[in-house]
Amino acid sequence: MKNAQLVECGRLKLVAADERREIHELAFSPPGGRVQFFWIMGRGPLGQHFHKRTEEVFSIMNGRGVIFVVPVDDNGKMIGSVSRFDVNRGCVIRIPQFHAHRFDMVEGTEMLAFSSLPFDQADLFPCPIEVP
Repeated sequence: MKNAQLVECGRLKLVAADERREIHELAFSPPGGRVQFFWIMGRGPLGQHFHKRTEEVFSIMNGRGVIFVVPVDDNGKMIGSVSRFDVNRGCVIRIPQFHAHRFDMVEGTEMLAFSSLPFDQADLFPCPIEVP
């Protein structure tokens, strides 16, 4: 068989939860990245960070909200203006490395996220985005 590649199948596992959201994740073997399912249970900003190595793509499966994104330098200093995206079911947003992001989603919103790399706490840098 030519060009045979590993086929993986697994289950999403709960990896983080608080009063605002649950995150379920399946990490594939490198370099497969990861897929996450977000279930929003309450209001309050989510995210408020950026990554130096990881790119993320979020797809809104159900619900709605607002996503704020701003480019940052190596130290997390904002170097551009904040962009606002009103999102709802069917919207997809790609967030490159060195872009701080904040999610203000309504309760019951469900999102899928696809990341270029498996979760790495060392690649998560706090960066609050203040909005009016």
